[in-house]
Parts: sequence; structure tokens; C-alpha cells
Amino acid sequence: MFSDAKNTIANNIQDIINNILSKSCTNNKCNASILTAYSTILITGEDREKFLQGQISANMTELSSLSCKLAVACDYKGRMYTTFRIVNTGENYLLIMHESLIEDTINTLKKYAPFFKVKIERSQYISVGFSGAKVQNAINNAFKLDTLPESGQVQASEDLLIFKMNKGNVFQCLLAIDKLEAYTKAFIENFSVDTGNKWCLNNIYDVIPELRSEISYKYIPQYLNQTSIDAISFRKGCFTGQEIITRTQNLATVKQKTYHVTISNNNTININDALFDSNGKVIGNIIQIEIDHDNKNYEVLAVIKYNDDQQIFIDSSAKQIVKVHNIPYNMNAKDELNK
Repeated sequence: MFSDAKNTIANNIQDIINNILSKSCTNNKCNASILTAYSTILITGEDREKFLQGQISANMTELSSLSCKLAVACDYKGRMYTTFRIVNTGENYLLIMHESLIEDTINTLKKYAPFFKVKIERSQYISVGFSGAKVQNAINNAFKLDTLPESGQVQASEDLLIFKMNKGNVFQCLLAIDKLEAYTKAFIENFSVDTGNKWCLNNIYDVIPELRSEISYKYIPQYLNQTSIDAISFRKGCFTGQEIITRTQNLATVKQKTYHVTISNNNTININDALFDSNGKVIGNIIQIEIDHDNKNYEVLAVIKYNDDQQIFIDSSAKQIVKVHNIPYNMNAKDELNK
């Protein structure tokens, strides 16, 4: 998150976060995840909409001011090099993604930018995710707000942008980094605070896959269920990789998709590790990992070829079975082509 900041500034921000973590109530049912593993790209300039329309999967003409959505960017082979949530502030665009993808995404987008009046750079925001049964009251109290936005909409104030996820009582905000310290008391009094574990676990439970640098340029969007979570517009026209993505969707040839899988923490696992069927055949790979500290398990997302009556194993000798969970949303290639 702070790789381009001066060391003194980075250390100061980390000290502020550590102070919040040490003093927040661990038993609060409302959670705030200060997403230290995520960063944001700022795109400005009068050609910003036209430029992004040709580069990313979102239909920029439908992304109205003060709204947000999921999107991806791909190479000419249709393979994703980044996944993100894009926010239209009305004056610029903000792309929120895993920190490991930031530099490559900036450099790749800049290759296509010389003929457009756009500027692409890191932003000075810190991202925070919120969840919990009464999280709306907690957010209102913490930030002195009267109302909160509906799903897909963005609410802006001087210090922050806040928006609601499409599912459940879950919100995310972008807070100006230099304002974080001013909200220390608000975080401590209203939330249990971590640095991303709860947020990432929720995304795994909801099967909202994201890229990490270890798997960039490896998958087309269908393998990571991106067409089913509304991150791809098939009606927007051309963007880099669109022809391959659309042809694959029409043919419905992808046999693998992303599932939530639970693995005992007795194992040591890493991104790109294989999963196996009962015959020891590789059926897919792990793409995201998070530890559930309460249940002492790894909760992961894995791209696998899977049937409901099939057993999946973490080892080729078929000794250690893993649990595969149902995908919590509909997947229909034909319907998705109309989005």
C-alpha cells in the first residue's frame, strides 16, 4: 500500500493503524477491515471515460457519476492481469485492487494512454471494508453520516467515499490517508478492527474471486466466475481481449470455475497449489487463501473442474479430503451474454 510513499509517512500510517488495532474492541459485532493489502489507482483527464471503455470490461457509458461496480482488464488473449472495483466520483475514476497488481496495471494501462488526455497514478486513499448486523449504525456514528448509499451507489464527503456492496450488509470506503488519524477514536469505539482478514473471508464465502500477482495473466474471466458476478459487459463493444472472452461465453466451453473450499490448517498451502481427484489427477488450483482463526481452517478459492458427487483432495494420494461448498449465485452463460 505504501511502496511509493516516503518512509516517514509510511511508518506514521502504520503506527496509526497499529494504535487502532491495539485499542479496538475485539468483541464488537461490527467489523472494520483496514485493507493494507489493497491500493487504488486514480485516473483523471477529459478522455478518461473513452480511454477506459476500450481497456476494461465495464461499460463506462453506464457507470454514472457516484456509482461503482466490479470489472477486469485483460491482455489480447483475454487473460486477466487485474480485477478491481471501479468508482466514478464524477470528476475521476478510482480502481481498487490488490497491491500486488498495482504497478503492472499502471504500466500496462500507460502503454495505451499516449493518444488520450488521461493521467494514471496511485491515489492517496486507504480502503476500509465494513460488515456486521448493525454496521450501518456503526458507520453513521463513526463518520457522522445521516444516510448511507444503496447497492452500487457512492456517497461522497470531503474526507471519504463510501459505497455498498451488492450483497448483504457490507460497505466499503475510501478514506484520505492524511485523515486516518483523525478517525482513530471513531474506529476504536465503533468497530472490531483488523487489516483485512474478515473482509477477505467474507469475499471467499461469497465466492467473489480476485487476482493476486501470482495468478495474473493465467485465467480468462470465466474461470474466476467474473461473468456471473457482473464484472463483464458483453454489450459494451470492444475492449482488449473481448473477442476471445465473448467467443468462449457463446461456446460455453469452460469446464472449470471458482469454488469456495475449506482445508484443514494441518496442511501447508500456497496460491497455485494443485487439488486432486480420487485418482490423483490434478483438477485445478488454489487462487486465494485466508485463515479462519475461529475454526482453525484455511478458507480458499480454487479454480477446479468439479461435480457435486465428486470428492476432492489436497494430496495426490487421496488421503486428505477437502470440503467444497456450493456457489451462492446462479451461473448461466446465455443469460450473462445479455448483461
